Amino acid sequence: MFRQTRILCLLLAMLLITGCTVRRYDSSDMREPEEQTDKAPAEAPVTSASPAPELTAAPAEPEPTEQPTQAPAQAQPSAADSPWLALYEPVFENYRAVAGADPNSFDYSKDTYSVLTSYDLVEGQPVTYGYLLRDVDGNGVPELLVGNMAADDGGIVHAMFTLVDNDPTFVFYSWARNRYYLTGSGEIYNAGSSGAMDSEYYVCSVSGTILKPLYGCFTSDKGGYGGFYTVSGGDRYSGSAREVSPEEFSRTLETMEASILPLDSLTPIRMN
Repeated sequence: MFRQTRILCLLLAMLLITGCTVRRYDSSDMREPEEQTDKAPAEAPVTSASPAPELTAAPAEPEPTEQPTQAPAQAQPSAADSPWLALYEPVFENYRAVAGADPNSFDYSKDTYSVLTSYDLVEGQPVTYGYLLRDVDGNGVPELLVGNMAADDGGIVHAMFTLVDNDPTFVFYSWARNRYYLTGSGEIYNAGSSGAMDSEYYVCSVSGTILKPLYGCFTSDKGGYGGFYTVSGGDRYSGSAREVSPEEFSRTLETMEASILPLDSLTPIRMN
């Protein structure tokens, strides 16, 4: 009897201990999970975008109108030139004659024109002769320089005249292989050639009808020469020559050519 009572007491104690550890569920724990629906997620409210600004076409730019090309201003003779121009009038008469002549029958034998003048006419080049009065030698008497204003020839002086006892007299004239130019310092640059290795380039002073080479350079394979040379105090025959490299020769030549004064201020010779 006592033993049975003891067993019952142990069983009750075990039941009490077990009841303390079992989790208590309330009714909310036992609810079935809510049924999932196929509803689409709520869309974010659409805000109305501001209307895009209308693009207005830019006003059409006016088409550029072609402006008439203006001829460069031409020098006009001054009153002070008039007495000298009167003395040089025979030269102008000669150029009027050659400009209106038949190039195939004109007599060029007169020693009054540059050979380039005949080239221009025979080859049918545009010709507008112009002149420049300049006291090149500084003796108070202006020389008359003549060029072709219509030619793109780098400023070649076709011919230069001076006055000897008030008569127009040739100082020099150019031809294809012997050309003359006025320099910015008032001297004359002369470039002549008889071939690739026989060319001469000098800056010259003018005294009356005499040209005097001051310095320059030349190439030659004649007369004991054979290469490239610079020269001072004259030309290849009268000056002091020094053989140089092709590079030094080119620099000397470029320096002289840079001194050429473009003949862009010529006054047209009146043709009637």
